[in-house]
Amino acid sequence: TLQPPAGLVSASSSRPPVLHPRRTAAVVIPPGAPSSVGAASSSSRGFSSSRPQRSASVAAAAVLAAGTASRLRGLRQRRAGCRGVDGRVQRYAVNVFERSTLEAGAKLIEEAVKASSNGGSPTEFSSFSQEKNRQSYVSKQVDEARVEDPNAVDEDGLPLVYSVDRIASYWDEKPGELGERWSRFLRISTPFVSRFFYSVLNNRLAEDEESLARQGVDNLQDLGPTFIKLGQVLSIRPDILPEKTMKELSRLQDGINTFSNEEARMVIEKDLGAPIDELFSSFSAEPIAAASLAQVYRATLRATGEEVAVKVQRPGALGTVSKDLYVLRRLADVTQPLIRRFTADATDYIALTETFAEGLYTELDFRNEALNAIRMQEMLTESCSAETMASIVIPAPLLSLTTRRVMLSRWINGVKLSTLPQHEIRDLITLGQEVFLTQLLDIGFFHGDPHPGNLLKVTEGPDAGKLCLL
Repeated sequence: TLQPPAGLVSASSSRPPVLHPRRTAAVVIPPGAPSSVGAASSSSRGFSSSRPQRSASVAAAAVLAAGTASRLRGLRQRRAGCRGVDGRVQRYAVNVFERSTLEAGAKLIEEAVKASSNGGSPTEFSSFSQEKNRQSYVSKQVDEARVEDPNAVDEDGLPLVYSVDRIASYWDEKPGELGERWSRFLRISTPFVSRFFYSVLNNRLAEDEESLARQGVDNLQDLGPTFIKLGQVLSIRPDILPEKTMKELSRLQDGINTFSNEEARMVIEKDLGAPIDELFSSFSAEPIAAASLAQVYRATLRATGEEVAVKVQRPGALGTVSKDLYVLRRLADVTQPLIRRFTADATDYIALTETFAEGLYTELDFRNEALNAIRMQEMLTESCSAETMASIVIPAPLLSLTTRRVMLSRWINGVKLSTLPQHEIRDLITLGQEVFLTQLLDIGFFHGDPHPGNLLKVTEGPDAGKLCLL
């Protein structure tokens, strides 16, 4: 019997942690930072609460499509740390929510903190991060006793920990706002749905595919960050969608509408506690790029002269996302019984909605993203060769200047792999394949959204030519 990867076993037990269907979370580097900047990726597509195999299948499908059979067999033979369950790859998860393993979860985080700060690097923890390191890598709020606080809320009373019941309770008390969201959702989506079914009934789906996809992507942008993120998830699923549709959905990877600079500056100054001019000697007048939940500016720290990417969350993102997740869950509750009654489709859409919702909620706390970036760097360093690590870059976060809504990280100049000629990216593809196989088969901790916007070739500076993982 293969043993789990080192460090993923509870300190109080020699056995792998129990995979509780509601309380276990697998950790990933959050996806989605804009493509042309050096921010770490924007959010975890979340943790897989009840179906770790299902989440792993996305990464596994991409790996198997890219790799050769012999390469995969070789890695499997020489690496422990994966386990066969019913013929599928089983990820080990760190159960940090059960009281019996909270101590172990906190210890792992403290070790990552120590490893990242010993060298006096820009990632050195401030008093904030030292106090919050027990919060773990999965966006769960933990108090000083290291007990999960399911009632954590923001200043408006919105739940900070994902809970279907608590989110429903919050929005049920605001029928006016909820009604407006339902009306907007139906107003935007109804023309597309009607046209789609017209094409299906008249056998015109193939002919209308491109224009339908274009209209659908426009609708997702109009509906806001939750639906943009849903589109991003679908944009890397060739097993579900045809090529033309995926091409249109790829626009959502980095071509998102921005919000106002004034709002962005207000969020930065409020969360970091100082005016922009005091924090930065230079700050770009316009965002360099925008993602579903945030946009990124290029700046220079006044205190150190270091060039950084400043990632700012969209104002009101928590309220918008929680409201949309309420709507999506209600849709799943209504449509799943109908689908199962009239078709042979047995997909658990409610569970899929839950997994997506938990992951999206995780994205809303940038402190988790910063910790995940540090942990990924640490785990890859332990598992990959020195030669491999010398060829990849994970932009280091500045934890002393990272909050729930603002994150600073090292600036990287790079271009998306998908925009480069084939001869330039051949070696990088081989390198990326090695890195992602290591994540999947060795460490059980992997990048959850390796779409083209999150994989760059570094173009300037000492790391030029390297593969950058956002």
